[in-house]
Amino acid sequence: MLNIHARAAVSKVLDPVGRGLAGAGVSPNVITTIGTAGVVAGALVFYPQGWFFVGTLVITAFVLLDIVDGAVARAGGTASPFGGVLDSTGDRAADAAIFGALVWYFAEHGQRWLLLAALLCLVFGSITSYIRARAEAAGFTATVGIAERAERLIAVLVGTGLTGNPFNVPYIQAVALWLLVAASAITVVQRVATVRHQSVQRQRESAAAYMTHAIFHADRRGQPAEQRASRLQHPPHLAHHRIELRIVAREMQDSAADHDIGERIRKRHALDRLHAEVLRRQRRSEVRGKPSHSLDGTHVAVRRKDLEPRLETA
Repeated sequence: MLNIHARAAVSKVLDPVGRGLAGAGVSPNVITTIGTAGVVAGALVFYPQGWFFVGTLVITAFVLLDIVDGAVARAGGTASPFGGVLDSTGDRAADAAIFGALVWYFAEHGQRWLLLAALLCLVFGSITSYIRARAEAAGFTATVGIAERAERLIAVLVGTGLTGNPFNVPYIQAVALWLLVAASAITVVQRVATVRHQSVQRQRESAAAYMTHAIFHADRRGQPAEQRASRLQHPPHLAHHRIELRIVAREMQDSAADHDIGERIRKRHALDRLHAEVLRRQRRSEVRGKPSHSLDGTHVAVRRKDLEPRLETA
């Protein structure tokens, strides 16, 4: 959430710093490497020893350094795909070091429930990042969630830092970790649901295009229209629409080779009847408790507005 709502304010602060470092010839990849190494070293050196406040200060300093690399890349015009991959890899390594060091400490001191909380934070954080990467590789977006990386770092660093000397706030670390577990689990669900919604939308658009093509080319290659429609059983998520295809095929059997005005009117009326028939069948299926969609959740309806442009050029 902070990545969306606080990005403009953070950019105003970081952009001047980025321009200064870029003008000095500093490479953003070097900043990424130093920042990641500092976070990993700070976590593995201080947290297992129980030096939570000092460790949090060191980690926070290198985390702030690490977020400058993007501003330097933009200011110097050196942004590259490799830089993005390096930055994401460094982020995963830093997160793993922070939570792994806490797991180490809790294991040595017999704090099983806090060990479980830190381990779940590590697992859910990795899953959250993987969902986004996999979704973007498939052409979707998955940047939603109440606990992205910024929120996770703030929660764990504040909770852990206040646990150490000189503050020694009781139970703050446990509360922060378990709240982070809950928020991270919700974020995983949110991202999976978002990707599924986008996937269903894409399948609907693909199916609508396929249906339109099938309807207007059912009588090609000299085949009878109904025979052509009976063969249109692929892809599988259109199998439940074979009846509708046959309705169109029968309506188009009388179509002549010419495209005069009378033929256009007859075809328009046929498609009007098709549209009404599809809606009637879907409503009847829903009343009977049978969803009018295929096994993969796709719901496809032949919409009149999708067919209108093709009618004008028929």
